[in-house]
Amino acid sequence: MHHGTKCFACSAALILALLSLSCAPASLPDDSNRTTGVVDTPVTTTTSTGSSQTSRSNEGTQPPASKGGIDFDDTGPLVAEPNPEAICSSYDANLCGEIRPLRKMRNRYPIILAHGMGGFKEFATLDYFYQIPEYLRGQGYAVYVSIVDPFNSTTVRGQQLATFVDKVLGCTCAGKVNLIGHSQGGLDARFVVSSLGYGDRVATVTTIATPHRGTKVADIALGLIPGISDDLIDTLAWIAGNLYTEPLQSPDYRASMQLFSQDGIAAFNAANPDDPRVAYFSWAGIAGLSADGHKECAGAEHPTPDYRTPITAVLLPTWTALGGLSGVANDGLVAVESARWGRFMGCLPADHLQEVGHLLGATYKFDWKSFFKTIAQQLEADGN
Repeated sequence: MHHGTKCFACSAALILALLSLSCAPASLPDDSNRTTGVVDTPVTTTTSTGSSQTSRSNEGTQPPASKGGIDFDDTGPLVAEPNPEAICSSYDANLCGEIRPLRKMRNRYPIILAHGMGGFKEFATLDYFYQIPEYLRGQGYAVYVSIVDPFNSTTVRGQQLATFVDKVLGCTCAGKVNLIGHSQGGLDARFVVSSLGYGDRVATVTTIATPHRGTKVADIALGLIPGISDDLIDTLAWIAGNLYTEPLQSPDYRASMQLFSQDGIAAFNAANPDDPRVAYFSWAGIAGLSADGHKECAGAEHPTPDYRTPITAVLLPTWTALGGLSGVANDGLVAVESARWGRFMGCLPADHLQEVGHLLGATYKFDWKSFFKTIAQQLEADGN
């Protein structure tokens, strides 16, 4: 394998593609007119008695304003903001910093975003969940971003996520949290609930493009699939060794990839059954022009978009390895069938990078921020 012959642009691009690391500056103008495959409207749900209710219908279940509940009589702009008068018994200013009870928020429980493999809350000035926390806070939702090891097993990353959950609970007076995980972050969230016993502290787990049934890309990286192009293996090795000083043989890197392999994910699923106290939601991404996703996305609560999103060029090798040219619906790293778990909400017209606004927010027609608002609205409508 010849590392020196690779063009810098291609290698740098594949860093983003395979590791889901954001490559965007701190801010871009908010394009509120961008077309999206997800409808950004209040969500209607059905109660146990058969009656319908909208996203505002859980007002009576919200905690008092002093505990973070929203004041629906307030005519001013709805922005999540700290409540300096509310102090939890476990609140520690040195530990909590900006994490504290809110005077206003739409959701009953705080939202915690959990990043995928290779991710950080931020890398230099680059955000993994690009512009999402700020956007949701501006819409009135309490949102916090966790940080775990970029490469490690879900056993290690899950324990780190649980520590952050404890911090948010202790600093906000909240009784529970809502976990939203992208890629491996979704498996970390499931581990926190099942293996660590946080079913009494987590209200919901929402996963986005999480490989609940593994991904062929991991088997390729681990050398478990013969006959794969040396160029793809070479690129994986270059990324791991040059960007993160984590060669493919390093324990932390292999622990992450082993989890996504067919054997690894089978063992994980057996050890982490769903907790009946927790609501599970999932979303999948679909990109490329050779698959419309109608078969794989059937039964989703949101309709499959009627347009196709071209796959980002840097994801073409892995998209192809997942069967994209043969019509297998995937986002470049995770197949739709692998991403489905619990209550399947729908397929996004986005690849693995576009789902969280990577690549400078260049997401074709997909509005990733409105998508996350749709998730928050659903949580609000369900009283979470």
